[in-house]
Amino acid sequence: MKQNTPILLLLWSVLMATQLNGQNCGTEVTVNQYNLLSRTRIERQSFDSYRFKTSDTIPIALHIVRKSDGSDAPKLALLKYALNNLNSAFTKANIVFTYCGEPEYIDDDRFYNFRKADEPLLADSRDEDGAINVYITQSITNFSGSQLCGYTYMPGAKDRIFMSSSCLGNGTTFAHEMGHYLSLYHTHGVDFNQPELVNGSNCEIAGDEICDTPADPNLLGEVDNCTYDGNKKDANGDLYQPDVHNIMSYSVPNCRYEFSDGQIARMQYSIENDHPNLKCNNKVASFLANPLDEYSDISIYPNPTQGMAQIKFSETIPEGSYISIYNAFGKLMKQQVINPDLAGGVYQFDLSGFGKGIYFVYLKNGTKISMKKLLYQ
Repeated sequence: MKQNTPILLLLWSVLMATQLNGQNCGTEVTVNQYNLLSRTRIERQSFDSYRFKTSDTIPIALHIVRKSDGSDAPKLALLKYALNNLNSAFTKANIVFTYCGEPEYIDDDRFYNFRKADEPLLADSRDEDGAINVYITQSITNFSGSQLCGYTYMPGAKDRIFMSSSCLGNGTTFAHEMGHYLSLYHTHGVDFNQPELVNGSNCEIAGDEICDTPADPNLLGEVDNCTYDGNKKDANGDLYQPDVHNIMSYSVPNCRYEFSDGQIARMQYSIENDHPNLKCNNKVASFLANPLDEYSDISIYPNPTQGMAQIKFSETIPEGSYISIYNAFGKLMKQQVINPDLAGGVYQFDLSGFGKGIYFVYLKNGTKISMKKLLYQ
């Protein structure tokens, strides 16, 4: 047994590194960007979100990197899935995104496994004005060689987001980077700010500068089964009680699913004032013509669930239909053929062995595939 211990430790280390790196955000806040946001801090904090109305869908220009021979592009289904997840995260904010125009495919081995140092070569001549330019590559490494899930730029810089295709379907990384693009800091704050106190007395100038997000000590490696298991205390000796479900936290991706009202107001301010040039002009990617819709003839309850859930069908289920349940990382957790006799009936399933977080329930009904989102908490 002793001979195997180093091997087990090595495997454990690799696993932990994979789990941590799998959620790494490479967005950096520069002094100039921080100063720009600080000059409008009060306006961002007091923005009246009730008067915010989006006249147009926010445009995303897709730039997809493939190998030089044109192979190994992300599946269109993954791109639809990612857009659905993004819009689901922003529903409460009344913000809607679309892939505006056809994707640009870039066939170049140099950028397939993308190095951040090569960004000017990849993007400087390809950015589209008036859109959020999203570059999707197989992988991303920063200047030190560490793996990233994605990164973007805060207001005052480039209209770009970079995403690793392996993280595109994990549920919240895309929304996390979009939050940065729309001026949100991590909930644990930035280097230029003092730590936020648990009692909230300095919430307007410390941490993420948003008062309805609890003080956060940085949740990387501190979340187990969607519960904060750390024991860090603030300068007053108070134990942190962070929100592990906030999209801008360093909680694990499948535990994150919400923005606070204060974060929503700050993002709405950013769209109106930092990015007034974003406009799609009714150009929509053709592959979105038949997007994955939430099924109108089935319902899932209870949602959120504490483990057991039921799907109720309201019409005939064709022979060969089946249900697939995926976690937020895109991993298939359960799949089962549906008995046509269940039409108008109920299909029951149990998530208690899967771990808490966001799940996506797909129903293949004949030639149609549709989705409903389920929260297990």
